[in-house]
Amino acid sequence: MTSQTTAVPPIKISAQMRQDFKNHAPAALARRNNAYMLGIAVNVGQWLLIGSLGLLGLYHWQWTPSEMLLVFVSGIVASIIADGLKYVFARQKMLAEYATMEKDRLVWAMFEASRREVDEIAAARLQQKRPGTALLMDIALGAVGLWFLSTQLATFGLNAAVWGELSGGVRLALIVVCAAPVLAMLSAAIAHRKNEGGYDDLEFRAGGRGIGLILFAIALAFFGEGDAAARSMMLFVNWATVIAGLLSVAGVAVIVGERNKLREHLAASVSKTRPG
Repeated sequence: MTSQTTAVPPIKISAQMRQDFKNHAPAALARRNNAYMLGIAVNVGQWLLIGSLGLLGLYHWQWTPSEMLLVFVSGIVASIIADGLKYVFARQKMLAEYATMEKDRLVWAMFEASRREVDEIAAARLQQKRPGTALLMDIALGAVGLWFLSTQLATFGLNAAVWGELSGGVRLALIVVCAAPVLAMLSAAIAHRKNEGGYDDLEFRAGGRGIGLILFAIALAFFGEGDAAARSMMLFVNWATVIAGLLSVAGVAVIVGERNKLREHLAASVSKTRPG
């Protein structure tokens, strides 16, 4: 007996979807404002900060692999906790805004399809997001990843005991990487209170950070043994984090470009409907 995986077919653009685009496009554009862009930039900046601090510690402050690991993992755990606090204390408002974002997602998918001159949209573009489920995945998988990492410490000569005698540079880095997601959470709360933008679905990465910790622990287990191997692994991870952050900066520029093009499109549509 054989099994075959069936790909989800794209969604054909209907007349109702075109009408929904007309109705919701102005509001979707308004929500992709400066507060929204700042939120995405802060998320990207967190990853650049975590990776850059690790490299700075390695090359300038002469951190040990144990200290680099502590700073890197602390930044990831702090971001998961911050998302958890947002969900706990603003759950109802967040869920309501996620429902609004479903309409926004349709608008941006429709606009991209029109620019590509196609009459269908990939089903994944309109998939419903569930922040609570994503956050639970992050917490559960993150806990597994942390446990797996703890089993690798002795193998690599990583000593948790030295974490009680951290240098000033490491302590400062820990404060920075743990404070960054908290400051992002507070700035988001202020923006939402002023109705300056909706919650961004990129704030919840469907367990991505938890899976990242597990993959990192697996890579650490197979990379080799000893201090040199741990140092090489942490060097690779921090450079990869910085490169991923830089690529995400390009992604932010793409989002800004999409926003500007939709603004021009709507302005042109309004001028066409005005009497000569």
